[in-house]
Amino acid sequence: MAVDAVNGTQYGHILRWMGIEHVVVGGLFTDQCVAGTVRDLSDWSYTIFLAEDATSAVA
Repeated sequence: MAVDAVNGTQYGHILRWMGIEHVVVGGLFTDQCVAGTVRDLSDWSYTIFLAEDATSAVA
C-alpha cells in the first residue's frame, strides 16, 4: 500500500482544477510519505520543489 498525499485521494484532480502547476513538498518520513507524494505528483506532471530543510526521517 502506497502512503502519500495523492494516491487514493482527489488531491491531484483538485490541484489541476485550481490551476496549480508547481507544488512545494515537505513533511516527515521522507523515505516513505514524502517520496511517494513527490513521485505521484510528478506522474501528474506537476513541477515539484522538495524543501529539503522541511523534511525528516526516523533513523
